[in-house]
Parts: sequence; structure tokens; C-alpha cells
Amino acid sequence: MNKDKELLTRISLREKDAFDQLTQKYTFYLHRLISRSIHNPREAEILLTDIFKSIWKTPHHYFQEKHVSVGITKVCLQMIAETVEKSPKGQKHSPVH
Repeated sequence: MNKDKELLTRISLREKDAFDQLTQKYTFYLHRLISRSIHNPREAEILLTDIFKSIWKTPHHYFQEKHVSVGITKVCLQMIAETVEKSPKGQKHSPVH
């Protein structure tokens, strides 16, 4: 079993240390991915938190892909799309100058 799947197994057993390790591993990557579409820092931070909440609540969901990173990326992209869809037209994704 690879390291990420091992962490997910431990997360499903509610091991906070495993969750912290996974969070540390993916925070920078996910933040960069989110920031490309969500330019409001507060909104981006909320979205990042929601992704990690999803991992904590349903770690088994991320076993469906061959690589955990693919599952996490798919969820992130889906949540970005939902956030963009809900955003008012004028505020969608124009960077703050």
C-alpha cells in the first residue's frame, strides 16, 4: 500500500497525526490549484478547509482512484467549479489589483 493510502486508512481510524501528515503534504498544491481560479483569499481558504473536511469525513471516497492525489485533485476541481458557479457574475475570478 502506498503512503497516501496508508494515511487514508489511518484517517478512517480517526488518527489525527495521519490527517496532519496528509494536510501538510497537500496544502501547498491545493492552495495553488485553488488560487488559479479563486482570487479572493478568504474564499480560497474556506474552499481549502472544505476539501480537508471532506477528506476527514469520508476518507474511503479517495480510495476509488489508483492514486490518492488524483481523487483529491478531482474533488478540489469539482469544488472550485461549484464555487465559481455560485459566485456573483461580477466577482467570479477577476484578480484584485
